Amino acid sequence: MAGSTFHAVLLVLVSTSYLFVLYGTEARGYSPLLLFLWLVYDTGENLVQEFSVRRIAVFSIAVLLAALSHLSALTFIAAVLIGLIPRVGFMRATIAGIFPVVLVGVLWFTFISKLAQASGDIGNELLAIINIFSVGFGGPAVGATLQGVFAFIVAPIVAISLLFLVFLSVRKKDEQALFFAAGIFMLPIATWLVYQPGYTYARHFLPALFVAYLCVARRMALVFESQQPQMVRGVIFVLMLFIGGNAANNFTLCVYGRGGYEKIVQLLADDRGAIVSDRPFRHQALLKHYSENLSSGLAVLKGQNDGLPEWVQMKESEAAEPKWFLSIGNPYETPKEVDLAHFELVGVFPSAPLSGWEVQLFKTLPGKNVR
Repeated sequence: MAGSTFHAVLLVLVSTSYLFVLYGTEARGYSPLLLFLWLVYDTGENLVQEFSVRRIAVFSIAVLLAALSHLSALTFIAAVLIGLIPRVGFMRATIAGIFPVVLVGVLWFTFISKLAQASGDIGNELLAIINIFSVGFGGPAVGATLQGVFAFIVAPIVAISLLFLVFLSVRKKDEQALFFAAGIFMLPIATWLVYQPGYTYARHFLPALFVAYLCVARRMALVFESQQPQMVRGVIFVLMLFIGGNAANNFTLCVYGRGGYEKIVQLLADDRGAIVSDRPFRHQALLKHYSENLSSGLAVLKGQNDGLPEWVQMKESEAAEPKWFLSIGNPYETPKEVDLAHFELVGVFPSAPLSGWEVQLFKTLPGKNVR
């Protein structure tokens, strides 16, 4: 019965989680990652029940599939192996982990290490950590609005609560206490300190968030099984807050999606003219994608393609001056071709939390020289 309660609570958490819905529906590999992380956890638990060659083989396959889905799985895998040590012994945990670790190592040195690294916003580690704690448990994402500032309150509350749950697991001699401590805090922090990535986003901590959900589901299941009315009501209240907050974020995703570029392309197609933007790579990648079905593609001002990879470059206009200006955020980083005094704001296109960016669309005022 306790196992059934745990699985029921976990199902509620992972199925309503906004971050799991958001990143699980992107082409980044997070959807299979989350599936195979569960498989790693479940097959690891099976090793505790019966340590056999067959179960080691299944566990190894699960580890390999998770690592192939996304390399962020490695912290989760390491946490599972560390968590096995006090339960099956150091030698058995080593035997269980050595084959998949060797396989992942071979993949790393022969293929993964040779892949070109992408890039992103530099110096956003603190925002990523705040967002994973806040948005991961139904709170808002960091932003300039009052709601966004509220994330700075939600995140510490969630972090302290998780620390308390891990401490409680240790105090109660929970057999999974080491797994929770390693997966939520120790390994993500250690990995970041050692690896020192140039940029960090909330999605990079999804495996740690999954461990947090496992920890919360386990503690909640134990409370439900205790049948203590006051504690059960408290857990139900917290669960409702989680569901409600994530439902609000999921609703925003349904309404705004990942930005309004499809609508923007329609506006640009109805009144064609040279396009200029503050961040050509980001804008043109999406403009080009959404304008592929137009009879004649959209055109950007000469110079906008400079320094961009070929797959992002768009047709260049013969016009000497731009008609449209696309900007991310405010204050605006206006290129030299744009004087905002000669433009009017014709649309603001928001996006869901941590999903793209808000775009402002400007159009030249009639009869104005835009420079």
